[in-house]
Amino acid sequence: MRARLTPRERQVLHLVARGTANRDIARALGIRPGTVRSHLRRIFVKLHVRDRDEAVAASLEPEDQGAEGPPAPQPAPSGVEGYPERCTPLSDFLPMPRPRTRP
Repeated sequence: MRARLTPRERQVLHLVARGTANRDIARALGIRPGTVRSHLRRIFVKLHVRDRDEAVAASLEPEDQGAEGPPAPQPAPSGVEGYPERCTPLSDFLPMPRPRTRP
């Protein structure tokens, strides 16, 4: 049986599965990068894995559904592609290219 992850841990793991860097996860979720690392450490312990790749692979394994049936779907994190309703899009943090000036 798979360990239960908190809703925030599931959000972090979802973004890790998409290849998002810790810094960008922190921006998207409105938390500090150190908090992202803390969530990842707890995810690794709960899933009995050693790294991000193993955590994603473990999260894709089928769950024991038990008597209560499949788990309820969780809302997707805001501020991530397709979910812009709460956070500022990451593109707003990227610097704009400077116009070239000819000498």
